[in-house]
Amino acid sequence: MGKAFWIFGLCSGLMMLVAARSTAETAAETAAISLVATQEEGLFAEINTNKGAFRCRLFYKQTPQTVANFIGLAEGSKVWLDERSGDLRTRSFYQGLLFHRVDRQVQVIQAGSPSGDGRGGPGYTFRDEFDSQLRHSKAGVLSMANSGLNSNGSQFFITLTATSSFDDLHSVFGEVVEEDLDVIATLGGVAVDDNNKPIEDVAIERIVIDRVGADANAFNSSAEARGLPVVSFVQAGFEFVESRATLLFQQSGNAEHWMSFSGDLRSWSNNPLGLFIGQARDLLVDVTPTTQGMDQQFYRIVKVQYPELLLTPASIRGWIVRLSLPKGILNMGFTDPDTGIFLLQNNDGGDAGGNILSYIWDREAYRAVLFVNHDSLSDIQVSLDFRNATAGVYGGRIIGGGRISGNFVIDPLNE
Repeated sequence: MGKAFWIFGLCSGLMMLVAARSTAETAAETAAISLVATQEEGLFAEINTNKGAFRCRLFYKQTPQTVANFIGLAEGSKVWLDERSGDLRTRSFYQGLLFHRVDRQVQVIQAGSPSGDGRGGPGYTFRDEFDSQLRHSKAGVLSMANSGLNSNGSQFFITLTATSSFDDLHSVFGEVVEEDLDVIATLGGVAVDDNNKPIEDVAIERIVIDRVGADANAFNSSAEARGLPVVSFVQAGFEFVESRATLLFQQSGNAEHWMSFSGDLRSWSNNPLGLFIGQARDLLVDVTPTTQGMDQQFYRIVKVQYPELLLTPASIRGWIVRLSLPKGILNMGFTDPDTGIFLLQNNDGGDAGGNILSYIWDREAYRAVLFVNHDSLSDIQVSLDFRNATAGVYGGRIIGGGRISGNFVIDPLNE
């Protein structure tokens, strides 16, 4: 019996079907908007849950990229990646998702996790967007959840009280209107388990975007207009020569690529191929292991194209990272794949040095996450935001201690 291997690329028929369904959904939402009465001009999001609805004012002038991302995901006008299946979606991202976290210790309710446990997102990240006038100064502030600098995606939270410790760490992009704060208080009071997850599901049923006034209607929320990542299929070629199966496609610069495969078009496995910075090139991927024991196999390649030059290096081996601290500079030299040396220079003297026992360098589009285990200093975990090829700003924490932030530079280890 022969074997068949198929590639799903730019399938126009499939995409046209999805677009038609999205248009129907948009028409239904437009009809729903007409039922919402408002006197104030602006851009609003009505978030309907199974426990009540509340209305948010969106700060589209101060944080246009964050608001555009939220609108695109809410309406389904922005293509996003289903990280579990590797498929592209053009339906509302938030519909059916849970408020998976009600944390009365830090005073927030949080939603936007596709897995319902705080993990996952739309398949891409984008930069923080801070405004000195937008603070976590009261209950009802709508802000982006993240895992450090420039790691925004789909998850958001709403404050239950003033939480100034989040200022300039999380991007504020809206607020609940005053008359609906009682709904937020109700959601913040539901019974939760030991992980702060509501015992009874609090689900988002629908988010309706309401544009009131000329300025709000003129706001362009498209990914291209707002400099957000664009997700698309990539055409690929397949070759099966003797016992080696390969996929060939063009790997774009400043982009992440994903490969998914399925034997029945129902259950898909999705594998990230990593972030590539540089000129576009042809990439050959050996997929032989995925064909073992299969009579047929289907493949698709997805690209997440970032709109600007990405600067985060793939590896930190062979470099010194110098972190500015309140009382000195921490110099860390990464001499080997997982070890190195350090020198802590104190402003008042008393320098201290030692060994780096292990480290982890995790590169993302707009940051690198660095975890370092020292032999005679507390461990640290920081996010590095490269503003140019060798310098930027960082933020993070001392494990078992407090937060740290400041500037950093990197230098070649041999200099």
